Formats: sequence, structure tokens, C-alpha cells
Amino acid sequence: MVIATSVNEIKVTAVPEDENSKVVISGNTGLKEGENTITINVVSDSGNTKTYSIHVTKTDDTEITNANLKSLSIKGFNFYPSFKPNIYNYNLIINESISKLEINVETENEQATYEIIGNENLTEGENLIKIIVKAPNDITTKEYKLNAYISSKVVEGIQNNKKEGSILIGILSVAILITTIILLKRK
Repeated sequence: MVIATSVNEIKVTAVPEDENSKVVISGNTGLKEGENTITINVVSDSGNTKTYSIHVTKTDDTEITNANLKSLSIKGFNFYPSFKPNIYNYNLIINESISKLEINVETENEQATYEIIGNENLTEGENLIKIIVKAPNDITTKEYKLNAYISSKVVEGIQNNKKEGSILIGILSVAILITTIILLKRK
């Protein structure tokens, strides 16, 4: 396991098979740069000990701990604020019924992985979409959030206003045509 130099402690939880056994964890605090070993000793009631080890490398290699996004976009929509790798919350207003967004993501480190959660079955109102990026060290993660507000009622209102406007324009066009014909017949 590889961790950043800023990490000084790793929380380790170990549960023994036998509830009467004791678990003693050491080496998970005060981590130094380079190779570290975390030891998990399981001591049974009879005094038998079983030892497990976790090898941790602490390094300033920022690439192995890089969980930043390089780019984030949504096909057909703009969000605010504009994307920057160190901004983790974005807002998006959608004026149509939509059940899923086409989200395009690129990580700064090609070996980093990401998962998009909450982008299925979007509904009217507020929807929280999370993009969780995991660095190549499998420890460092960053979470980007898209707060998508969907309001199809606004679209219905605009469409109704467009229909009413089209009818009004049609009536005015007919009235102008009739007035023009009457004026031409008088001449």
C-alpha cells in the first residue's frame, strides 16, 4: 500500500474469529517516509499468537496519490461554477425531464479510477450526483458533487407560452393579410 507523506496514521480495524481472542495493532501511527510495517497480533485465550502484516510505503510521489479530475463536462448542459480540479461542488439547473446525464470525466492521473453515483433515475427536484475518484494508491480519494435541479414544469410553461404566442402571431398575420387585401381593393 502506498500513502502520501501527509498521512501520519492509518486506522486499522481487525475483528478476531473467536470473540475471546485479543487483537493488538501496532505500527499504524507515526508513519515515517519510506517503508512501514503495521502489525496485527491476534492472541487466543490459550496464548497462541497469529501475526498479520500490512506493508505501507509513505512517499511524496504526488502522482500515485493524485485523485484529482482533469476535466468534467455534461453533454448538452453547463454547470456552475466552471470546472477546476480543486472545486468539489457544482450546480446544474435542467429545464427538461431527464433520467440520466451524459457525464464525461477525465482524471489527472491515467491510473486513477472513478465511480459516478446517483446519475440513474433522476427525478423532478434536487438530485445529488457524486463522482468519487480513487488515486492509484487505492487509499486517497476525492469526491466531486453535482447538485442537479430538474424542473420540467418550467419547460411546460415555456412550451405553453410558445403555443399561445404562435396562435397570437397566426391571428395577427391573418388580420394583417385581410387588412392588406381590403386596402388593395379600395385602391
